[in-house]
Amino acid sequence: VVSFEEHYGWRVGRTTLRHQTLQAAQDAASYLDEWLQQATGTYEQAGMAPPQVPTMLMGLDGCEIRTGVSMTAAQAGRSDRPAHQRVRVENWRDVRTGLARPLDGDERLYVCRMDTYDEVLEQLFGVGCLEGMTPRTQVVVPGDGASGLREAVVTVFPGAQYILDHPHLKSHFYETADALGLEEPERHQWRKGYMDQLWACEVDEVLSSLQQQQAEAPNERLRQLINHLWRFEDSVDYGAYHACGWPLGSGEIESAHRYIPQERLKIAGACWNPANVNPMLALRVVRANHWWDAFWQWRLKRRQAPVEA
Repeated sequence: VVSFEEHYGWRVGRTTLRHQTLQAAQDAASYLDEWLQQATGTYEQAGMAPPQVPTMLMGLDGCEIRTGVSMTAAQAGRSDRPAHQRVRVENWRDVRTGLARPLDGDERLYVCRMDTYDEVLEQLFGVGCLEGMTPRTQVVVPGDGASGLREAVVTVFPGAQYILDHPHLKSHFYETADALGLEEPERHQWRKGYMDQLWACEVDEVLSSLQQQQAEAPNERLRQLINHLWRFEDSVDYGAYHACGWPLGSGEIESAHRYIPQERLKIAGACWNPANVNPMLALRVVRANHWWDAFWQWRLKRRQAPVEA
């Protein structure tokens, strides 16, 4: 507000500014929905033609945003306050950011919503189509193994190759080595030996060896590692992925996640009305995707349409 007044010489009240920003944000959400729905129409039209993009990199990452809703103490179930008194009920809600980029290109497109994996992946499918994805495109998705993510990915992108984040798995091995009481240099050699086998596409051998250790000396942390590898046994052939030029880590999407939602919605002390989160994220996405000018032109035409009619 201060910068605007200094630059233009006009004083704008905070309430007015908030109202106008929210209206623009709601329009940005509508713009994204319309744009991405149109984009998905190109997917089936591509049929069995050679793919415009042979390999598409996808990513998805999440964080929690603090939200708050005002209600009476009675509605909130607060017996420590008068029933009619207004209180703010706070919750931490999951916000998920998605990224799509042709493997051999630099242009990235993003989506970001406070929603389920399925809803975010539906939008990610749309930006993938905008980037040239067709039914014959190989989709590659590095991820940190979050619960339900891989299952949601293969539902929306049949044939996608999920890759368990390499640094993430290394940390699992190190934590397990600590739980087993291993110290350096044995700790390092224990972890390296198994990771080298995974690079050589020997996941069955790794699981067999770990299971034998578990049978001889049961350990809860080792059991967790074994279960984790069982779940992702088709996602840890790192040598083969590296030979294809595929990324082995999820750092690209983690960086985007810090920039798009966290930089604005996770500032110190922020608490958001849940209804306003997705519209504000839509504005962030429009800006990150370099659609800013196109959005304002679309918004102007939509506002003029009733007058022209």
